[in-house]
Amino acid sequence: MISRVVLSVAVIASALLAGCNFLNEQPYRQVDYFDLGSPVQYSLDGVTVKFMKFRGLEAAKYKMVYHEDDTRVLIDDYNKWVQPPGFMLNRFLQTSFSTNQNAATDNTRSYDVSGTLFEFKIDLKKQLVVLGVTYIIRDGNSNALPPLVEKSVSYTAPFKERSGYAFSQAMTQAANKLTESIYKDIKKISSKKKK
Repeated sequence: MISRVVLSVAVIASALLAGCNFLNEQPYRQVDYFDLGSPVQYSLDGVTVKFMKFRGLEAAKYKMVYHEDDTRVLIDDYNKWVQPPGFMLNRFLQTSFSTNQNAATDNTRSYDVSGTLFEFKIDLKKQLVVLGVTYIIRDGNSNALPPLVEKSVSYTAPFKERSGYAFSQAMTQAANKLTESIYKDIKKISSKKKK
């Protein structure tokens, strides 16, 4: 008899606790996905540029990563990138040189660009995003040769408000700075080869 009473009390208590947890549930919150915007378009006569997959070293993959100071990192479950940063950056860069892929001839110079994305962060304290990349440019026709360019760069862009949209807009600005750097390097190499 006592065991039935104890069992009944336990069942009622667990039902009440489950009901309390149900009432305290957080409301549904939508997950927002962001991408890099449209890149600046670059074109070089007689040149094709191919971007190899950029390796990404950031820890959170799809989730936006915020740095509150030098050591504290926050990972956002509700604001995410549409792809891991390395894939997004690779697609962004290839799109920026897409007009160069159409008119390849026997005299066309080809360049392969590969790299490592070592920083893709949102610095809340300084209110800017940071894009850090090491990239290598090789002759696309003879990859066995040493790199024509090997460079490590870091670009920043400010944001005014703390939102996924503002962060993605700022990261697009930083990615456009990287694209311009690669364009200038390829233009310099190509002009030397013409001589």
